[in-house]
Amino acid sequence: AAPARKLSDELIALTDVVIVNAIEAEFLAGVPVVDTLEGAAEAARMLADFYPAAIVTAGGEGVAYCSRDGEAFAMAALPVKVVSTHGAGDEFVGAFAAGLARGHQVE
Repeated sequence: AAPARKLSDELIALTDVVIVNAIEAEFLAGVPVVDTLEGAAEAARMLADFYPAAIVTAGGEGVAYCSRDGEAFAMAALPVKVVSTHGAGDEFVGAFAAGLARGHQVE
């Protein structure tokens, strides 16, 4: 979703889950999003009004998920020594997609 841009209704209809960071969530939701786990959870809830499901990452804070049917959870990030954040979002999306392809549940 980087850079974030609004999707047409036709593309939204084909979307299972939108995955964004706090900055992209702010653009899509149209309201300020605090880059914390709580902020990500609130943004995911707002985005689930427009998308079937939303995942909002909050960097070293963690990640939040919410679906249109009300399933929601947030997970704190594991403490790690950060060398670089370049490609972190791409890695997250790739690992998430690979997990779904292997039959894992979202949580």
